[in-house]
Amino acid sequence: MLRKTLRGMRGGSKSFRRLYGKFAEPAIERNVALYVHWPYCKSICPYCDFNRYVGDSVDHDRMKQALLTELDTSISEFIGRNQQKPRFTSIYFGGGTPSLALPDTFASIIDIVKTKYNLDPAAEITMEANPTSVETGKLKAFKDVGINRLSMGIQSLNDSDLKFLGRTHTSVEAIRAIEEARKLFDRFSFDLIYARHSNHTPQSWRQELRQALQLGTSHMSLYNLTFEVGTPFEKKLREGKITPPDEDTQAEMYDICIEETQKVGMRQYEISNFAIQGQESRHNLTYWNYGDYIGIGPGAASRYLVPDMGRVASKRTLVPHRWMELTLGGQVAEKERSVLTEQEMLSEIIIMGLRISDGIDIARIQSEHSLDVTKALDLSQVEFMVNRGLLEYIPGQRLTA
Repeated sequence: MLRKTLRGMRGGSKSFRRLYGKFAEPAIERNVALYVHWPYCKSICPYCDFNRYVGDSVDHDRMKQALLTELDTSISEFIGRNQQKPRFTSIYFGGGTPSLALPDTFASIIDIVKTKYNLDPAAEITMEANPTSVETGKLKAFKDVGINRLSMGIQSLNDSDLKFLGRTHTSVEAIRAIEEARKLFDRFSFDLIYARHSNHTPQSWRQELRQALQLGTSHMSLYNLTFEVGTPFEKKLREGKITPPDEDTQAEMYDICIEETQKVGMRQYEISNFAIQGQESRHNLTYWNYGDYIGIGPGAASRYLVPDMGRVASKRTLVPHRWMELTLGGQVAEKERSVLTEQEMLSEIIIMGLRISDGIDIARIQSEHSLDVTKALDLSQVEFMVNRGLLEYIPGQRLTA
């Protein structure tokens, strides 16, 4: 997708100061989300294809300085190109396993956004965490530095399936971690994976999900196991060493997700995400609603609109040690950067927007991006799907799956 490369946007922090230092402090604010990638894990789960590395000996000081440097450079670039000051409505610490970081690292990032730039007083600040006993013991420290929402990678409440999924915690640790999270955080979520293997039945999934819902969360992410290319699980699938449930069984499990969450008052607001009204992930909704976001850290992505240029898309250098070398050496650590074409933007809007129950706000997209969503639609196919109850379409207003 990232085909049309921008020229003149690379360069060190001195280059950015030369380019943008002459501008007055912008008065106009624009809502932006901030993503911070912590790439290290204790071990690699066999289904995961995220940018992650086993971190036995992490240089925490160097990692912290690189993140702070890139944060400053990225926001300076945003201000210089937009002549607008970002108003950060959310910060999301993802990974990898960010709960393995030192709380002070995240405290420094939050403090700089708050004091040097502009952090919304009601900002959602989420951190992903694993439920091992060591990480659970650090949760209060993370809350004390400003984390106000937790997202826990539980994945299963069945010990044999946890082992199958390559997880390092037990079901007892998972439940204990959820109980601790409930005490500390007003808002927390956890993930579960279903359709794990041929012996994972709809009946056992319903029972496990009911148990999970009784633990008292207001948000859950429920994922159908996918076999991503290049992962150990995908290799085993090709070799016939793993057999997932058939498609009809997987569809039944998906229906169970909707049925059981509705019973406790949750709404399916995205394909895999369920929440009590008002407890949706504000940060992720920025992605799905095609809002602006800045990403820092190895492999982090950014998307934001630049007046008279278009929507800029970039991705950071993947490998942590190389990313740190470039960032601390005064260079921009980027793997790729482009200005998206109109067709690329429309494709992203449709792919992301149809994931959520509210669908695509066609009028807002026209107003904010000067894009006509109908240009990317085959209206005869839309009519065909509307007549079969697969889409809802209000011309000029909204398209919903």
